[in-house]
Amino acid sequence: MREEVEEKGAKFGMAVIASPLQVHPDENKRKRKQEEFGVEDWFYVGNRLEKLGDRYRFPVWDLTEVFSSYSLENQVCLYGFEPAADCGGHWNAEGHRLAGEIITKNICIELGRD
Repeated sequence: MREEVEEKGAKFGMAVIASPLQVHPDENKRKRKQEEFGVEDWFYVGNRLEKLGDRYRFPVWDLTEVFSSYSLENQVCLYGFEPAADCGGHWNAEGHRLAGEIITKNICIELGRD
């Protein structure tokens, strides 16, 4: 995919999007689900994709860790809509805002712009 994009004169990058449970603002719920599912590392997929990007020379912007920290620090859901389920489903307005900021910043860095 990177080659095809670059052949057309553009730059290729990949954003890794977290699952709602990975970034739930209740750390205890995260831990319970992690144990229940037998997940050793919530960031495994993003780490693998970053290695793939290194190998094939394209940037990978993993939103998972930033979303995770943000939701814990601010005790805010980044997924779901009131009065819907517990921080699940699709990004809400705050999730879209945060993702837009992260992706925009990284694209500008890749293009050498501030």
